[in-house]
Amino acid sequence: MKRVAALALALGTGLVVTSASATPPGPPGYTGKPNLLDPSGAGCTKCHGGGPTPTLSLTGPDTLPASGVGTYTLKVAASSGTVRCMVAATDLAELTPMSATVEKSFDELTPAPAGGGTCVFQLKAPAKGPLTIWYAGASMNGRSTSGDGYASAKRDITVVSSGPSDAGPKPTADGGAQDGGAEPGGDAGTAGSSGSSGTGSSGSSPSATNDDPPGDGGCASAPSPAPSMFTAGAVASLLLARRRRR
Repeated sequence: MKRVAALALALGTGLVVTSASATPPGPPGYTGKPNLLDPSGAGCTKCHGGGPTPTLSLTGPDTLPASGVGTYTLKVAASSGTVRCMVAATDLAELTPMSATVEKSFDELTPAPAGGGTCVFQLKAPAKGPLTIWYAGASMNGRSTSGDGYASAKRDITVVSSGPSDAGPKPTADGGAQDGGAEPGGDAGTAGSSGSSGTGSSGSSPSATNDDPPGDGGCASAPSPAPSMFTAGAVASLLLARRRRR
């Protein structure tokens, strides 16, 4: 409330000063931005006129990151008179003068005593949009309110959120596990079935058990002495039986 009252007092004082003389520095509230005393944003045209309308040129970024800072240059030109700059921005944005031609007055930039038509300033964006710059220029003859010119404009600035960008759905841990293990598991199961089938066939094959001589297959690679011992025993038994018959 105190701030509003102080601003109203400054604007009221400015109206008296500027009505009597068109010399800088000027009060805030004449950038074309609507305010309590100037809801329509008429600026200086309520009192000043009759002079050449100045041209305005504002250069600077059209996009700022959230809470980011950009540098802007406002140039005011007119065919006659002394030119001045005025700048305002959306509430919660912050303006900082970067040249001697403007000075901070409340939340706005107003003409400094040095004056000049080239004004450099920095703008700090709020945490989120919208963000607008109101800027104005005046050409003053320094004698009275007649013979002065005024122009204003505004520019909308895009505020880019500082949050993470949307890169699309990300695979979850469960999904990744399913995707990563599905094919290898299926292949392993197929290979296991094939190997099991082959092992079963090889183990139950009659030719492998009955036709192959003992000792040709299996884990042992050395011949077994069992057949020789069996043959020797059989021969000995046969000889003993023949002797008994005699």
